[in-house]
Amino acid sequence: MSRYNVSSYTNFPHENWSVRDCSGQALYKRHHNHSEVHRHRLAQFARILPVRPVYILRKPIMRGSVSALPAVLTVLSAVCLLGVAAVDYDTDFDASFKYECPAGQMLSYVYSTHSNYYEDRRFKFECRAGPSNAVSATCTWSNWVNDEARPLNFICPANKAITGVHSYHTGIYEDRRFNFKCCDLKGYKTTGCALTDYRNGFDYSLTYNVPEGQVLAGWFSMYSGYHNDRRNKFLACSLRK
Repeated sequence: MSRYNVSSYTNFPHENWSVRDCSGQALYKRHHNHSEVHRHRLAQFARILPVRPVYILRKPIMRGSVSALPAVLTVLSAVCLLGVAAVDYDTDFDASFKYECPAGQMLSYVYSTHSNYYEDRRFKFECRAGPSNAVSATCTWSNWVNDEARPLNFICPANKAITGVHSYHTGIYEDRRFNFKCCDLKGYKTTGCALTDYRNGFDYSLTYNVPEGQVLAGWFSMYSGYHNDRRNKFLACSLRK
């Protein structure tokens, strides 16, 4: 059973408020308690553990020229710089990026978080040597493989593995276009390829580890105009002589 961490009440009566965690993700499972005195609902929030630091910006409703309450920044779990392991992202929100693995290595890990403020994702990548040191230095970049707000469907040419990712963000659609670098596999062929399920929900973090002994050969995603975000799947393959 999932465990939850429920905050204290995050607003006072007659206050407006906005909520986000330190990664910019929205919270969910709201709980309300009605204040009979003020005839206004108070709100609590719960998030499935592990807990991320959360901050709530409370903004008072203005009555004439007098503020009902001063704006207050409430820290629920911890200061955003504390309480979670820092992620050394390889990309930034709204920025173009071109990530390439060192020679002889392939993409082995993808981590990403979405910001509702920027309506974009940033990424952390890791690489490792291919099985039996199969990744060669013979590589090519694809053309752009998706248009804005359209599905992304990419598979490396036969017997190649993904070793690089290039992307830019467009503010019109709040979406990204991608192209990929694929390298030959020396003396090996891809076999037994399998497509994962979606590895993230819209607006939520993405984590994918390429299984040991396999290579990453494809990347697929579906765009949501409502969420301004993508859900992602991956294609991993085994090798044979």
